[in-house]
Amino acid sequence: YFFKSKSFSQRIRVRFNFHLVDCFKKPFILTPFRILLRYYRGLKRFIIRWPYGFLSFFETFEHIMYNKIPPNSKILKYIKDIKPNLVLIPTSATDIGGIDCVRICNDENINSMYLVDNWDNLSSKTIIRFKPDYIATWGQQTLEHAEKIQGINKDSCKIIGTARYDQ
Repeated sequence: YFFKSKSFSQRIRVRFNFHLVDCFKKPFILTPFRILLRYYRGLKRFIIRWPYGFLSFFETFEHIMYNKIPPNSKILKYIKDIKPNLVLIPTSATDIGGIDCVRICNDENINSMYLVDNWDNLSSKTIIRFKPDYIATWGQQTLEHAEKIQGINKDSCKIIGTARYDQ
C-alpha cells in the first residue's frame, strides 16, 4: 500500500528515520556523519521489522494470525445479547475495539457502519482489513479515500459531515 497514499510513504520514512530532519544543526562539519548515522539506524530498524511486514502480505498468514487472536469477549457478548440490525462504530479505523466490532458483526451477519472520526484517517492511518458494511465520512475527499485507498464500494460510503463543524 506504499503507493496508494503519500501519507503511508511519509509514515514509513519517519518510522524508520529515513528523513533528514535535525541533521543540519551546528556544527555543520558533522552533518554528513549525522546523515549516515540516521540512515544506518533506519536501515537497521527496517531490516529487523521488514520480515514481519512482509508476512502480512500473505492472506493465509493473516487469517491464521487473526484466528489465533479472538475478538474482545465483552463486545462479543454484548452484541450477541442485543442482536442489533446495525452497529454504529465511531472510530479512527485503527482502534482494536472498532476492528473487533466489525469482525464480530461480519461473523454474526450484522450490518456495521464506521463513523470515521477525522478527515485523514482513511488516507494516513491504516489499511482496513475487516471491512464494515458502510462507512460514514466527513466529506467528499474522505469518501474518495475510502474508495481508492481502502477499497470500499462507493455505494457503501455516505457523507454525513462532522459534529465538530456541522449540526
